[in-house]
Amino acid sequence: MRFWFGFVEPYKKELQEGKSDRFWDNYYQHRDRCASLVFEQLSNELVKSLYKQKGDVLIEKGSFWDQHSEFDLLAKTKSGKIILGECKYKGRKVCKSELTKLKEKAIASNINVDLYILFSLSGFSNELLQNRDKNLLLLEAEDFKKLL
Repeated sequence: MRFWFGFVEPYKKELQEGKSDRFWDNYYQHRDRCASLVFEQLSNELVKSLYKQKGDVLIEKGSFWDQHSEFDLLAKTKSGKIILGECKYKGRKVCKSELTKLKEKAIASNINVDLYILFSLSGFSNELLQNRDKNLLLLEAEDFKKLL
């Protein structure tokens, strides 16, 4: 539905006439917007699956926003742990600055986080990969195979 009304419907008449240039221009300019929502939803499901395996199920999960910030993932486990995540559906590696921004947003929103999770379609910078912080989990495209 999102694809149809976001991409096809505005150009339906032109497409029926065999004119597709404007459709393709719009599609290539905005396709990540459509796919990024699905990436966020799958990220939420991956966290749910990982915590179910650990025996500490999520009792709440989803995106969250307040007057200070927006979060792709905010979850609470049965044991009371708070998980905060950011999803990056980009063609480049995620850098440490994304973690810094996420932590700053958590402080501004007064969220006491037990675990930060960064999701990346394209992997992570060496600086993030070498981070030994126990309250950080990095998940990339390969990790989503666990949902199959």
